[in-house]
Amino acid sequence: MSEPERRRRRPTTACLVCRRRKTRCDHRIPCSNCVRSRRKETCLYEDEPPQPRQQTNHVKPIPHTSQTSPVSVDETVPNDTNSTAPSYQRSSDVAASTPSSTVESQAAASSSKPVEAMKRRIRWLEERLYKASSSSTNISFETPSTNIETTATKMSEAFHVHRGDSRLFGQAALISRSISHKTRLFGQSHWVTSLVPLVRDLVELLDSQFRNGNSEALATMHKCKLLARAIKSQRAPCWPCPLTLDLPPKELADGLVDHYLQTIESVYRIVHIPTFKEQYKALWDSPEAKRDRPFLVQLKLILAIGAVTYDEDFSLRSQAIRWIYEAQTFLSEPIFKSRLKLQILQAQILLLLAKELVSISGDSVWIAAGSLVRTAITMGLHRDPSHLPKMEPLAVEMRRRLWNTILEISLQSSMAKGCPPLISNRDFDTQSPLNLEDDDITADPVATGFERPVSDYTRVSIPNALRLTIPARLKVAKFLNNLESNSGTYEAALKLDGEVRSAFKELRQRLRTCLPDGLPRPTFAIQAVDFIIHRYLSSLHMPFFGVSLKESSYAFSRKVVVDTSLKIWCAAWPASAINSATHSAAVDEDGLFSRLVRNGSGFSRIIAAQSAFIVPAELGAQLQEDQGMGPTPLRRDLVDVMEEAKTWCLRCIRAGETSAKGYILASLVAAQVEGLKRGFDRDQFGRFLVETVEQAGKTCLPILEDMEKRARSEDTREDVDEMGTDEGGGSYDFLPGLTSDWDFTMPDAIFTDNNDGTMDWSLGGGTKQGLSFW
Repeated sequence: MSEPERRRRRPTTACLVCRRRKTRCDHRIPCSNCVRSRRKETCLYEDEPPQPRQQTNHVKPIPHTSQTSPVSVDETVPNDTNSTAPSYQRSSDVAASTPSSTVESQAAASSSKPVEAMKRRIRWLEERLYKASSSSTNISFETPSTNIETTATKMSEAFHVHRGDSRLFGQAALISRSISHKTRLFGQSHWVTSLVPLVRDLVELLDSQFRNGNSEALATMHKCKLLARAIKSQRAPCWPCPLTLDLPPKELADGLVDHYLQTIESVYRIVHIPTFKEQYKALWDSPEAKRDRPFLVQLKLILAIGAVTYDEDFSLRSQAIRWIYEAQTFLSEPIFKSRLKLQILQAQILLLLAKELVSISGDSVWIAAGSLVRTAITMGLHRDPSHLPKMEPLAVEMRRRLWNTILEISLQSSMAKGCPPLISNRDFDTQSPLNLEDDDITADPVATGFERPVSDYTRVSIPNALRLTIPARLKVAKFLNNLESNSGTYEAALKLDGEVRSAFKELRQRLRTCLPDGLPRPTFAIQAVDFIIHRYLSSLHMPFFGVSLKESSYAFSRKVVVDTSLKIWCAAWPASAINSATHSAAVDEDGLFSRLVRNGSGFSRIIAAQSAFIVPAELGAQLQEDQGMGPTPLRRDLVDVMEEAKTWCLRCIRAGETSAKGYILASLVAAQVEGLKRGFDRDQFGRFLVETVEQAGKTCLPILEDMEKRARSEDTREDVDEMGTDEGGGSYDFLPGLTSDWDFTMPDAIFTDNNDGTMDWSLGGGTKQGLSFW
């Protein structure tokens, strides 16, 4: 009697975890049980399942080769959206679907070996594929590859240039996407990002000379830097600086107010002029009116802004700094709920503009602008008054005007700092202000007239024309500074260029409608608008300017940057030979705009200086491109700008600028062009640059020394005045006993208010008797 046949053991198909837990496995990789228990990494199968014993008379299924091919396996993959790893049907499942009754033959037995080998191979490939996919990190967005180049010299601390690919017609070119310096990161619209790559070779050549022992130039630069620090320290009053009743003589104050109204208020509508003049008159007529602290803060900030353009050399700079410090102290008080009204919001806007123009707090203007936007949103200015409870016409128009100004400041600070604007067109629905003069708007709805036609020029015509371009300019700011800007292509920049030009064409048509030929024109406002237009076009193409000097594919950006730089320079320096040659009618005859650019700080002066430094880079590229044997003919207008830039930077220092770096850099880039013209070798070039730095430092040093003496004498006089008493209330301290023990530096940003409490009239204004509109 033959031995009974031993029962065949079925192959193991469950994963190790399911076998250990004795749960039903669906044979996927990973299986659903391991996915639910978050143990996908431990879902493993046996590499070599036990093979069935070969029997001579055993009947077994023979799968068709077409069912076990890799193609059929892939086609039968179940679609499991809950699994992050690719799911494949195991080869054992495929084998189970084959016919179950086929008589075994010798040929079939011999053909089963390659089939089993194929199954094992497929199973091995499945596991390798899962391990490879599970080891990779899931990323929510694509980050383009960047190269970081570090530049550190004796002249400056380390700059880390973040470069990224810009593709045109499938070809990649490295451009500067951002720059890290100390604890800050500058985006593409910041002047450092475009300037550092252009002058890096120049600075490194100069640094090699300094390392060889040429230290006299470094010593001169160090003296200039020490003097600049001393001047800044002597100009700044003690902090905190309590709000006082001190005002300049009325005649001087009238002049400062007029300069403010002719300049900043013509572009950024902040105050209601009839109301302001009424309160201003009462301030001089009644001593009690000086107790209105919010208005006194507004007035001192307006005086500080007006002082920037009051005279050629900004002689009232020290007084302007003190007025700003007093306003900052007042607005830094820990009182939030009562500050949510338009009068305080106006003071915050004026403070931000004054700090930028007088060069207090530097890059923190963008931080303060974010606080300003959030304060305005807290007060509901981002919603059009038509969607809010009914309020008086004056409140409606002032809310629209202030939101207009806040949008401009947010965009301007974003471009200046190289940071995202953090606001979009979907975040607000406030309409543009009505085309009304200030005298047309009163608190009485009946007395307020209807809107004037667009063809009538009013004080809001230019701000409303600028509002038309905000969507396009917002796209530029986001394209340059948002996170996805690191992958911005040149084709996208060209498309955006068309949108910007179309928006600016609409702006010009609007201004031509309301400012026909023959009527007096607001020169300052028109020049400011033209300056802003060219600033955005230049910034859009600036990231591609460096590569355009080497690659002809980017020639359009090269042309745009050079052309806009010349136009910006003509606005900043009306005495330029370019204006004289073309007899341009856009020259600022009274010098207010050019004076603001020269005396003030912030984006206007930075853009003017950047334009002046672009021109020598273009001249240097022309010299390097020329392969002729004779001298290279250079454009006369570009050469004039290069020489005028040195004179302009020196005048900025005489107007109170403490940094000599601008003049030294202007001298260096001009020396670079001169060195290329003369054909210097590397050693000659390096020595020539060192001589240029020494001469530039010696030119600036006596100016700074004289400035430091004057600042020291003014600081001494102020100390003597503060030691006395003023019985007339000229130095009345609004914060007695509160500020005497404070000992910290002036904060960079204005106060941020997230209080959602009572907003007084801001949502239902004008309904309570006896309450001031403001």
